[in-house]
Amino acid sequence: MKITDRDDLIWLAGLLEGEGWFGSRPSGLPRLSIEATDRDVVGRAAMLLEGKVRARLPRRLNTSPTYVCEVSGELAAEAMQALLPHMGARRSSRIMQILYGYGVRLDSTEMHCPPGFVSSGA
Repeated sequence: MKITDRDDLIWLAGLLEGEGWFGSRPSGLPRLSIEATDRDVVGRAAMLLEGKVRARLPRRLNTSPTYVCEVSGELAAEAMQALLPHMGARRSSRIMQILYGYGVRLDSTEMHCPPGFVSSGA
């Protein structure tokens, strides 16, 4: 992820805080995704994440299609590290768990810890 504009990073953090999903594959590879009905919003996120947009057809009648962008592996790990200082406590905790499982050690855990998080010092 090569976001150089702070406003873009903060916009993406806000979007992912509300509409994003952070997880990992069974192999431990980090994964993040965004799904929404607004293609332009998902398209902007995809551009920033260096991902692709795919359409998902509605599962029920009278509902809109959604658009999804998912990135995994090193791209997702880089994005999570960049987004971490801008995320809320619940998402920050989840991101740290994913990155730790992937083998990423953060330079300054205290700077990124949500309130109440106790670092193991590992």
